[in-house]
Amino acid sequence: MIYSETSINYEELALFFNQGRTICYPTETLYGLGCKFDLKDTISKISFAKKREESQKYSLLFKDITIIEEFFFLNSDEAKIIKKFMPGKLSVLLKPKKISLFDNSLVGSNGKVSCRISSHIFVKNLFNIIDFPILSTSANITGQENLFDMDKILLNFKNKIDHFVDFGKIPESLGSTIIDIEENKVGVIREGDIKIEEILEVIQ
Repeated sequence: MIYSETSINYEELALFFNQGRTICYPTETLYGLGCKFDLKDTISKISFAKKREESQKYSLLFKDITIIEEFFFLNSDEAKIIKKFMPGKLSVLLKPKKISLFDNSLVGSNGKVSCRISSHIFVKNLFNIIDFPILSTSANITGQENLFDMDKILLNFKNKIDHFVDFGKIPESLGSTIIDIEENKVGVIREGDIKIEEILEVIQ
């Protein structure tokens, strides 16, 4: 099923997430592929569709920092950066309070999970309906270029992903910047639209 920007049924999509469906949706950086965060079989479907290697980890999207704090420990620097840059184009690796809640596809070798709060109107509206995190990964085949046009995404995923939310061609982006904070030092996993210098200014 393909929803246009004007035909989105958020209640129906919330039901689909709970039923273990896979969904392609827009964010402020890229189109994402996602599902309910704790459904291992559904996550495996996304990995198969993307041809993703096990060593490559997914991110999670959250409604707000309050929900993040239910699942993860936050030190003062992590909290400060989240409050400054989220919702937005930043993901932060965080240590789970209960690691068994998270599939191996989410947990890195350091025991952390990439977390983000999206500013996109679709994601914000969705989180007014659902009360759980959702998996987020770019809607492209692993190792290939990012796709910003739903027509191109459908060529790759039409028969592999259950539902699509089509906001047309979205502005091109480098993706979210991903960081890890250890012992008051910021490590850059991937530099995207937010530059590391902007982040360092917040905690120095």
